[in-house]
This record gives sequence, structure tokens and C-alpha cells, in this order.
Amino acid sequence: MKGLMDENLKRKIWQIIKKEMGKAYTDRVHGEKHIRGVYKNFLVLLESKPKIKKEILEALEYAAMLHDIGRKKVQSEKHGKESVKMIKRMGIKLPGKELILYAITWHSDAGKIFGKKNSIPPKGKNKWICLALLVLLDHMDATGKEGVKRLKDYVHFTLKKPVFPIKGENIRYMEKEILRKWFDDPKRENISEKDKNNSLLENVMYNYFWIDKNITRSNGLIPKSFEKRYRKDGQELRNFALKLIDKNG
Repeated sequence: MKGLMDENLKRKIWQIIKKEMGKAYTDRVHGEKHIRGVYKNFLVLLESKPKIKKEILEALEYAAMLHDIGRKKVQSEKHGKESVKMIKRMGIKLPGKELILYAITWHSDAGKIFGKKNSIPPKGKNKWICLALLVLLDHMDATGKEGVKRLKDYVHFTLKKPVFPIKGENIRYMEKEILRKWFDDPKRENISEKDKNNSLLENVMYNYFWIDKNITRSNGLIPKSFEKRYRKDGQELRNFALKLIDKNG
């Protein structure tokens, strides 16, 4: 399926992204494959015919393509701001520029916008909606079978950590049962940003936790068919995590 922007312009932007990102473009976790994965998620959303304003969808398409360009220089949660700096220097004409730059700026540090209570963006707040949808599309690339592979690469190549153990200890039987129940507890607490980088399992749990939160943030704007696909891909994380728990327990 084609997007909303002109195909020639799209090709030009892909070329610019490849040139500007340099070696970062080949990164296994946040390089070309991830960026194109996020853009593919946008196309899936578009195909599901969401009841979202066209101006938001147009901005979201650009944001999906350009959101991680700043990873050439910054790998932390501040890479969104660096992406915006690079986009401004590149001089690309962006329709809905305010929405695009806002979403990209905060996608890597969205908690500061939504707050600890995961506030639902009001439907009239176009910037918030665009941000919430970009975060969701970005996160989707860490779900499903391909998402599991990507998380493995993240832990192995970026964190340089082993798959196990969690926090330096093997899981005892009781701990294993607690971990298994975590996935079926609607009130489960999230793994902290710091703790998620201790092991592959914690990273998988961290990403599984955000599925419900991202759907809530979308404020009912994503079609049920799209939500169903997102949740189905999320089950791949759950199933993989349970295998890890059983294997290492």
C-alpha cells in the first residue's frame, strides 16, 4: 500500500535519511530495518482506515520516517530532540511541521508529556494524538516475531548483556511462578527503565507492559482490526518470555 505523500518525495527522503545517518543507518536495532518497520506499521494503520484527521496522518507519515535520524549522534532518550535539530538543518519542507516536530521531539521521552498516570490525550489536541500514535507505531516494531529478534539484538549488541539471569540470580521455583502470573495480572507494575536493561527477559516484559498503555493513549482512534493485530503481536512477547522463564528457571 502507498502512503499519503508523493512517491518521488518519499524516495528522496529515504535517500536523505540514509546519507544523514551514516553508519547509524546500518545499526541492527535502530537503523534502516527499524525505521522501515515503523513506516510499515504506519501503512498498516492507514490501510485499517482509522477515523483520524488527515492532517495528523500526513504528519505521522513524515514522523514515522524521520523519528530516529538523530541517533547518528545521540542514543539516549534525547535522540528525539537531536532528530529535530537535524531535520531543521536539512531544510525539508514538511506539511504540518508543528505536529511532526512535536511528535519526533517527545517520542523518545513521552513520559514527560503524558505523565506518570499515562494521561489520555484529549481528542482536540492534535499534537498529543500525533505523538501518541508515533509512540505506538514505534513500539510495535518491538513486538511480534521480528520484534523478539530485534530485542535479542538490542540486548546482545547494544547492552552487551547475557539473556539471563535476572538481576544476577537464577530464578527459583517460587520466583518463576510469580513471573508467569505477572503476564495475566491486569494491575501488573512495569519494569523500571533502569531494570529493563538487566536481561533479555526484563526487556521483553518492559515492552509487553506498554501495549495496553499505548492503546489507552491512542484514545479510541485506532480501529479494532489494528488493535487486534497489535495485541496478537504482543502475545509473541508473552510466549517468548514464558519460554525464557521455563528454560532458565
